[in-house]
Amino acid sequence: TDNQDNLPHITQAKRRATHNAVERRRRDRINQHIQQLSKLIPDCSNYVKNQSKTVVLEKTIAYLQELRTQNLALVKQTVDAGIILHENDLLRDR
Repeated sequence: TDNQDNLPHITQAKRRATHNAVERRRRDRINQHIQQLSKLIPDCSNYVKNQSKTVVLEKTIAYLQELRTQNLALVKQTVDAGIILHENDLLRDR
């Protein structure tokens, strides 16, 4: 009966250990991805080697916003260039 009394405790401890291991792997994956981000983002790779996760995420957001703005500007330039080419073709055909 002593073994049966310890069984719930052992099961609970095993469950806790499993949960802790899963949580540790999750944190490790998050940290690895943040480290990869810090190497990809220009503002992060130029600074301190181990920046806080918050700083890496903030700089990533700022960089993505900058890229989005640049992309929209390039799309507009492309559309404008297409319109000009079309107008040139129309004028040439007169």
